Amino acid sequence: MDVKPFAAAFRDTNRRLFKLLDFLSALRGLASLNVHQPDENTLIEGALRSLVENQDFERCSVYLLQGKTLVNAAGMDWFDLVGDERPKSRSSLTFQLGEGMIGAAAAEGSVQHCRDTTTDQRFIQAPGAGGNRVGSLICVPMRFGDDILGVLNVSHPEPNTLDDTHVRMLVLFTDFLAQMLTNWRIVHRMEEEVSARTAAMETALEEAEEHRLRYERLAVVDELTQTHNRRFFFPEAQAAVARAVRHGHEFSLLMIDLDHFKHINDDLGHAAGDEALRQFAGMLRELTREGDILARFGGEEFVIALPNTTVEGAVGLAERLRTAMADHHWDLGNSHVKRITASIGISDLAAGDFEAGTKPRELVDLLLRNADIALYHSKDTGRDRCTVYQRESC
Repeated sequence: MDVKPFAAAFRDTNRRLFKLLDFLSALRGLASLNVHQPDENTLIEGALRSLVENQDFERCSVYLLQGKTLVNAAGMDWFDLVGDERPKSRSSLTFQLGEGMIGAAAAEGSVQHCRDTTTDQRFIQAPGAGGNRVGSLICVPMRFGDDILGVLNVSHPEPNTLDDTHVRMLVLFTDFLAQMLTNWRIVHRMEEEVSARTAAMETALEEAEEHRLRYERLAVVDELTQTHNRRFFFPEAQAAVARAVRHGHEFSLLMIDLDHFKHINDDLGHAAGDEALRQFAGMLRELTREGDILARFGGEEFVIALPNTTVEGAVGLAERLRTAMADHHWDLGNSHVKRITASIGISDLAAGDFEAGTKPRELVDLLLRNADIALYHSKDTGRDRCTVYQRESC
């Protein structure tokens, strides 16, 4: 019995089995790749490394489709494996759709198999590919659904080396690689979208916080004079009065109104009037201490609550203010005013007749009412002066 045919069949089966095992190893290597790569080219390089390590290919590469141009994303050969562990930098090689076997694979969406490049007119040596000899070549389109992502190319320097078995295996390998590449792109698009939306949200939150702080500040600060307003004054003054009553400290209050301010607005314009208010508010800030509560009550009227301050101390502050106003050069833009004066009313806790247990808000209202009475006494008696509630003018 002639056993030669059986021996030949056994060798062929054995060869196919080992080829299948090698291919399964390549698939296993592909499946074990870390998909969390910084870019898709690094992912492709890892896939090509797995292919070259487990198959008898001389060289393989991937070209990704960008518009109508196939751009070399990564390449790998045996020299890359036996030398530096890191794959070589990809070249700038490109093919147009329909150009050569690579371009035909992408344009037609079908495998291009060249058994002998020396006799196949479809083969075009890539410009700038150097002296790499290509004897046989397989170009497999990487597709996901109806979309062509690129082309996987496998070559061997000897003709008639790559057969139909290689084609079938490479089609399966390419399908896995295309799925992996698509998943990478989807995940990274999501990550980029999440990052972009997170950044936009952080920016929106920062802007919202800025707006909140701005409106919170505007809620208690007079925009024109940058002094506090009534909304700020009442809770602060109530708290300060409560402390003064609890500890038996002195507490005084000044109410200030600019004299004949309406004439400034009427004669010089509201811009000049606004500038006068800004300059006057600046004087008040310079004269008050930390802990004093300064606020613009409206129009040309201001109030200062003075914790730990006697009536005499309040009168001294009023006189310093009148002196500062007299010495001030009132430059109101295009207008100049020689002199602006103010009428001042002063009240203090000692001047009010209140019972123990009176609420802080009632005490603040009492101080304001008494100071207002004193203020109008200053106006009625000639302006440009201060008056202490139920006391003689000073």
